[in-house]
Amino acid sequence: MRLPPAALAAVLLLTGAAPPSAPLPPIVLVSRAPAPRDTGAAASASQVIPGFGPHARTLVTGGRLMIRAPDGALRALLGGGAVYDVSHPAVSWDGRTIAFAGVVARDSAWRIYSVNVDGTDLHALTFTDRALDSATTATLPPALRRFDDLDPCWIGRRRLVFASTRWPLLSEYGGVPATNLYVLDLDDPRPRRITTERNGAETPAYNPATGRIVFSRWWHNRFHASNLDSLGITTDAARALPADSANLWQLVSFDPARHDTRLAAGDPRSRVATMGYQPAVLPDGRIVAASARHLGLSPNSGAVGLVIFGSASGRAPARGIPIALTAPRRLEGPALPTGPVDPYRDAQGLAAPQACSAAVLPDGRVVFAFDPGARGDFGIYAIGTDGRGLTPLADLPGTLELDPAPVVARDWAEHRFDLDAAALDAPAPPRERPADPAPGAPSFRFHCLNLFANAPPHAPIPHAPLPAQGLRIRFFAALSRPESAHGDTVILLREAPVSSRGEIDVAGVPVDVPMFEQVVDAHGAVLMSAHGPAHVAGFNASAPGERRCVGCHVGHSAIPVPVR
Repeated sequence: MRLPPAALAAVLLLTGAAPPSAPLPPIVLVSRAPAPRDTGAAASASQVIPGFGPHARTLVTGGRLMIRAPDGALRALLGGGAVYDVSHPAVSWDGRTIAFAGVVARDSAWRIYSVNVDGTDLHALTFTDRALDSATTATLPPALRRFDDLDPCWIGRRRLVFASTRWPLLSEYGGVPATNLYVLDLDDPRPRRITTERNGAETPAYNPATGRIVFSRWWHNRFHASNLDSLGITTDAARALPADSANLWQLVSFDPARHDTRLAAGDPRSRVATMGYQPAVLPDGRIVAASARHLGLSPNSGAVGLVIFGSASGRAPARGIPIALTAPRRLEGPALPTGPVDPYRDAQGLAAPQACSAAVLPDGRVVFAFDPGARGDFGIYAIGTDGRGLTPLADLPGTLELDPAPVVARDWAEHRFDLDAAALDAPAPPRERPADPAPGAPSFRFHCLNLFANAPPHAPIPHAPLPAQGLRIRFFAALSRPESAHGDTVILLREAPVSSRGEIDVAGVPVDVPMFEQVVDAHGAVLMSAHGPAHVAGFNASAPGERRCVGCHVGHSAIPVPVR
């Protein structure tokens, strides 16, 4: 009997089989219990995706590590009781080993584990160790006394990057532990921190063409620009200068060898168009990522869908805009609103389908987690990057199938870097004013070639004459206050002049300290630009060396720096 297409799709959905015309490699995935009804601040459990966002990333619901064979058969990879819950499997470059985050009990912390693709040789890669003395640990609030390791990603044949809350810092918004990226070399059991993000750095992906790590950063700064306060900042919205709100997870690209961080994707002129989480890098350099109705994913994500950053042709649309820095295109899930509301398709009207957890198949298609009925029941699907050919692959009753990863060998060139040189040493965020670095001590040089943007962010910046004399730049540093609701306070660390050419050149700035900058005129008033106050809407930090940039405006980190 020949089944009609609709009936065939239903059978495939229930059995986990793929159409014969779509051969696939084995796919590792997780099958997890739904979130309990009383989870966090979410309106309903169906809005909570275990492992997704700052409030659900450490949620323990119970789950199994599964593998889907090319013929569609599903089996558990680990024996019963080996781990209690699992998330975010990642396949090694030789296709033989799976790293994943797991917990051994409902109340234990998440750690990184490794297992062979046949289910043998399960062992932990990270442990309950921390570079803090017991006295420091005892002063931490309960939320920071334990730490979790999450989101493993292979960046070499024997090297992983993962997100962790080991560096004890509370995010400014939501009051959750802040994540940062750590690197683990399998030949050295010591995880080393490589980022200094103030609010969060997680869901890393590897770009084999460049060796850069693409990850999602929580871009937020609770300290706003103000001309009513002598220091130029305020936490009172009524006293702040008019500016758009910056509370989003954005995609950034990070070179661990040079500690160079820049915007990786999205149109920098729109907050919505730069939001991205759980990135996956396509062979042509485009990025598939999850985008959510609530850009900060707090207190919950709202509706979640998949978008593609970059043009299908590989060419920028106009005026020399970098390919990655273009507005994203919806791939699957809700059409998230950027203007007038469409009650039948967007996230504010009828219940919307959900999509997340993208990975790239060898043939260029995307495999991902999808909830087409908006019931909170995710299964695994495949789709072309043109949005066609949606194919159900696996969906077990009563559980959420998430985080698919194809089990394939990758012949990637390894971009090695000196991990000892890239690692950051501070065991905890600064609680007191950092001292000015002594001669010869590690420090960095902040060098902005031209402060002014006399063209759109993608265009070369001419060295225009200074419109006003006496401009100065202020460097503010965040000091950790884990006992407070927002986790920090700030101090004015340094103030320096802007040259007549718009150049800023400041040496001897402390390293590994969350900071933001602000430009003021000769009278101390915060400078205004077309995009709002000249005040960084998030935090940045540097390792020893020189940080060179062009412009002081939205998206400036993507402007190429001229070769000296």
